[in-house]
Amino acid sequence: MKKQITIFFFLIGTFFVAHSQEIFHQKITITEGLPSNSVYDIMQDEKGFIWFATDEGVSRFDGRNFKEFKSQNKSGKSGSFLKKDNFGRIWYENFDGYINYVQNDSVYKINQGNPMGFINYSIYKNQLIYCTQKGYEILDLKTFKIIKKQNLPDFRTCFIETVGDKTRFFDPSLKTITLNKKTLSSSSNRLTVPLVAPIFTTSNPIYCTDKSNTNKKMYKIENGKAIPLFEFNSSQTIQNLYFLQNKFWICTNKGLFVLDKNGKELNNKPYFENFSITSFYIDNEKKYWIGTLNDGVLRFSDFSEIQSDQKEIKPLLLSAENSKLFIGSENGRIYSISNDFRSLKELPLKCKNQILYINNTHPKFNFIAADGMHKTNKNFEVLAHETYALKSIDFVTKNEAIIAVSGFIGFVNIGNAIAKSEVGNFQYIDKHYHLKDNIRGKSAIWNLVDNEALFLTNMGLFSYKNNRLLELKLDDKKTGFRSIKKANNRIYILTDDDKLYHYSNGKFEFIKTGLENITFFKSIKNNIYLGTKNAIYVLKNNVAQKIETIKITEKIQDLQIDENYFYVLSKQNIIRFNKNNTKPNQNKSPLYLEKIWVNNEDFTNKEKSKLRYNQNDIRLQVAMIDYTKTNSVFYRINNESWKEILNNGNILQLSSLSPNQYQIEFSNQKNGYILQKVNFEIQLPFWEKIWFYILLSLLITALIIAIYYNRLKQITTKNNLIIDKLKLENYLSESRVKLIKAQMNPHFFFNALNTIQSYITTNETEEATNYLNKFSRLTRMILEMTDKNWITIEDELRMQTLYLDLQKVRLSDFDFQIEMNQKNISQITIPTMLLQPYIENAIIHGLAHKLGPKRLHIDFNVENNRLKISIKDNGIGIEKATKINLKNTSKNTSFATKATLERLEIINRNECEISVETNEILDSNKQSAGTEVKIIMDLRYE
Repeated sequence: MKKQITIFFFLIGTFFVAHSQEIFHQKITITEGLPSNSVYDIMQDEKGFIWFATDEGVSRFDGRNFKEFKSQNKSGKSGSFLKKDNFGRIWYENFDGYINYVQNDSVYKINQGNPMGFINYSIYKNQLIYCTQKGYEILDLKTFKIIKKQNLPDFRTCFIETVGDKTRFFDPSLKTITLNKKTLSSSSNRLTVPLVAPIFTTSNPIYCTDKSNTNKKMYKIENGKAIPLFEFNSSQTIQNLYFLQNKFWICTNKGLFVLDKNGKELNNKPYFENFSITSFYIDNEKKYWIGTLNDGVLRFSDFSEIQSDQKEIKPLLLSAENSKLFIGSENGRIYSISNDFRSLKELPLKCKNQILYINNTHPKFNFIAADGMHKTNKNFEVLAHETYALKSIDFVTKNEAIIAVSGFIGFVNIGNAIAKSEVGNFQYIDKHYHLKDNIRGKSAIWNLVDNEALFLTNMGLFSYKNNRLLELKLDDKKTGFRSIKKANNRIYILTDDDKLYHYSNGKFEFIKTGLENITFFKSIKNNIYLGTKNAIYVLKNNVAQKIETIKITEKIQDLQIDENYFYVLSKQNIIRFNKNNTKPNQNKSPLYLEKIWVNNEDFTNKEKSKLRYNQNDIRLQVAMIDYTKTNSVFYRINNESWKEILNNGNILQLSSLSPNQYQIEFSNQKNGYILQKVNFEIQLPFWEKIWFYILLSLLITALIIAIYYNRLKQITTKNNLIIDKLKLENYLSESRVKLIKAQMNPHFFFNALNTIQSYITTNETEEATNYLNKFSRLTRMILEMTDKNWITIEDELRMQTLYLDLQKVRLSDFDFQIEMNQKNISQITIPTMLLQPYIENAIIHGLAHKLGPKRLHIDFNVENNRLKISIKDNGIGIEKATKINLKNTSKNTSFATKATLERLEIINRNECEISVETNEILDSNKQSAGTEVKIIMDLRYE
């Protein structure tokens, strides 16, 4: 009676929900790059690319990227009837009846007669056969010339098929006209009531039915005759018809119907009944593609692989026991779900918080972590509740378990109220024994082989064995351990840096998985499963093998397994994958080199083995045919490490490459098979080539030699200049000495001594003493000037004043005057004894021959930053003096003048510019009144 009451309350606390499920598929829409969500035809070419005829024209798909091909002509873009010819061209017909083809990334329209409308065309060998309003035309696909035109009077073609050498034209009554090479024949067989909207299969054998489903019969066209097979009863509009895999695939505005060859429906309702299906295709890998009118493309692998949207219950994790599947949800509930996802049952356990952990490996109890730890029976009825936050539990015996909770790690008594542990030397207190408190436990695993308890905590990994708790370290270092699992009595530990280790008896053995960014680590049915972003791997013999049948683009949240299926939990969906569809892991996936750009210029069809040094911006576009999107594109350069093209892209940009030989290799896996490669060389610039170095070396050598000889010439010239300067200086010194000698001529000394003697004779002792004193001072000053090239005007005038004073004594009626119009003129320097020859000439040649008063005037003036010296005398003038000099046999005067001129020439060449001008002074009657010497020179200061 008690058992019946329990069952009654259990049934009250649970309920069943009929739940929807659909085939697991990949949906491809404009969001993924499809040009339009309206798709009318699907085809695969010989390389494996999938082609779509859409509202926006034709596009090609490699599983990641779409490539659009748009026509430049004015005919409509929408179309269907995708076909391929022997020249690699893709053909399609727009809904206006115009036939186009794609070649070299461009769309072209053939030159055809007026089309009858949207009637299919036929490609056989190298011929294109299509309808016109009057009949048909045949185009040679090699030459693009029309090789035949023929009228078909009183015949409205609605379908063309070519088998062997025979081409058949059908009208709505399924009457046939057969073209056998050059002969036309017509069949009398026809339907009594023509089809309103006939629709044909596009592969042999040819089947036909009525698109509007007015005539519900399915016909088989055999040898040009229509043979009725069965009736297909449907209220839906038939949009396309296929006969593939010995089945009829009927596309309608409300789903896909699948019939066997006898017309029996293989499913109790249409597939994808919420979609308007326009086309259907089975690719080379036996995968299915469905085109829809407004919802893009649906792709799926297996009709048994289904999915169920569980967003209403907000699933978090999966658990399984005895082929039963359970869902732990965010709302604190646990549900059981049938393996076909059609029924969902809520179980009795109700928690306040989300379900974080389910352990149902104990034969009698389940342990659930939510708002504390819940211990339930196998029907999920609560037997006990603890307030601590359970993270992990593992069973030592049927009565004892080890647990890791937020707060402590230790043992727990889960069976009868035993006082002493069966495996350890300790007593239970309130069914618990704490090994370590104030610690956040993460995982607890019982190692049956070594009778060892392993605890993963926030403070590290601990081992409890032989009544001792010890911390375990990897390579004697404190390591960030992430999770610990057990499979086949072997312990596996995952670290924070995604490294996997096998643990045994205190030792760690590294397992090389080759995986990065591991998001999933779980033990199921004594196997270890590892998950990455959207792939699952199983560990077999320490090798991570990818489960190929699990193909999902969303992040995998959890996994469970039964005998036939994998159950994958994504964010909101549960997906069932067929285990029996698992194929050997094939790393090879078709990958093609689509485009090559060099410096943004298309080099795809150009010679690219040798590029110039400045052609170093390379862009490579690859197309990898991977419709599951589970593989990335990897590349490596010159056998370096593999790298992934970022953002799941297909374009590799290489900028500013240095001159070198390059080999770029591509694969769909890191360290996988090489699927494509390209080789090219960026050549050195000419200034880095050997011939340039040789030429440059020769030029540098020649330049060095030239510089050497030029420098040698400069040094020689400089030395010659120095020698010339020394010679000039020596010559200048000699000239100065000669000048001094000329000034100290015997005549001057004779006159001076005679003057002194006359003073002595006449007892003019004082005058003689003064004269002698001036004479000696003048002599000493002249001698001192020998060592100086330049003296101040002040010193010059001191010497000239002594000289003039001596001349004043000798000459009667002689007087002189010296004027300086500005201050500081006395500190200006002039060449030593510059004035002496001109003053002496004025006295000797001008004033000495004059009767009457004799006057000498010396004037210093500064104008325009130049020194002007004027020496005037009122002597006999230049002309009379010249005549007297011609009679004079003395050469002292001419020698002094010559020495002065030579000296001035040297000074003008090396030091400063000095000009001397001698002029006759004329009175009002144009008679000579004296001589003026003008000396002009640059200012120089001491």
